[in-house]
Parts: sequence; C-alpha cells; structure tokens
Amino acid sequence: DARVVVTTVQAESLDLVVRAVGRVRPWQEVSLAAEVSGRVEEVLVDIGDYVGNDDVVLRIDTAPYEDALAEREANLLRAQARMEESAAALERVDSLRDRGAISEREYEAALAQKRAGEADVRGAEAALARAQRQLADCAVAAPFPGTIVDRHVDSGALVGPERPVLTLANLETVAIEVGLTEQELLRVRSSQIAYVESSSLPGKRAEGVVDGVA
Repeated sequence: DARVVVTTVQAESLDLVVRAVGRVRPWQEVSLAAEVSGRVEEVLVDIGDYVGNDDVVLRIDTAPYEDALAEREANLLRAQARMEESAAALERVDSLRDRGAISEREYEAALAQKRAGEADVRGAEAALARAQRQLADCAVAAPFPGTIVDRHVDSGALVGPERPVLTLANLETVAIEVGLTEQELLRVRSSQIAYVESSSLPGKRAEGVVDGVA
C-alpha cells in the first residue's frame, strides 16, 4: 500500500550576507587648476585646511591681465568713436541723398561704413568681456566645501589650465568601493543597507546605503 507523508511548510527568512574588503575614498574629490596661465602670487591654503564654497585658495599675478584689460578698454573707446563718426557721416549723406545731391552708391558706402563701425564695437566689447573674465580667473576658488588633501605648487611657480595646483576633497561623507564576485553581485542591489567596519576602529560600525552596482 502507498503511504503519504504530510508535513507543515513554514516560511522562514534567510539572511544572505555578503562580506567584502573595500577602499575608502572621498565622496567628492577634484583637482583644481587655474583657468589662465601665469605666475602664482600666493597660495592661501595648505594640506589639511578646510575651505568653504567659493573660497579663494590661490591667486595668480594679475599685472599682465590688468594691462590687457586696459588695452581692451581703450580699443572699445576707439571703436565707439569711429562708429559715432560713421553714424554722423551717414546722417549727412542721408540728408544730401534726399536732395539728390549724391549718388546711391555714395549712400551705400556710408551705410556700409556705419555697419562696419557697429561690428567693430561688438568685437571690442567681446574682447573686453574676455579680458574681464581672465582677470577674474586669476583667483582660483573652491567649487564646493571640503578639505585640501594635496598641494602641487608654491608661490612663484608657473601654472596653467593643464596643471593641477591643489586637490580638494569632501571628507564629511565617504564612499566605499568593493570588488564582488559574480555570485555576490546577484545578492546586492542599489539602496540596500550596508555596514562598514574598520580594523583601525574595532567595535565600531557605520551604516550606509549601496549607491550603485556596476
């Protein structure tokens, strides 16, 4: 005779724990570089210093950029004067044209001269705006609050956009990067709670959230 065995099925939770060794890094870290080239006049911070958002951390010698700004201002004044002269000349030509005292060709030439003067003014205004930005860029500022973790230059050094001058990091929040096996990756999802322990701080545990799985 066949026998049937009946048993009660109960749902139980099963903890799947993934343990991994990771690397601590700042949540935000950036290498600061100057927007313009020049000689460092003053470094206002050192390694370990805390800076706020938009705090100036380094200054570049402004003398060459002040000279360039003065030249662009003079160029704009000259362009404006030429445009005013061409505008006045066009008014005179336009009056003569109404009386039939000049040809259409002469009028068109005066109109072209005025338009050229307006274009020269716009070009001079753009050049002046660039000179103003370059002068302002002689001050390197922090893009976010954080701590200076590396310094690459001293006063007197020549710097430019291609050369980092300081490294800024946000150490208020840190990220932990860990390497996982393929099987472990199946158990980890974004937004899960994760706990971090450090051998240098025995008995202490920090709580975080999985930010992303790549």
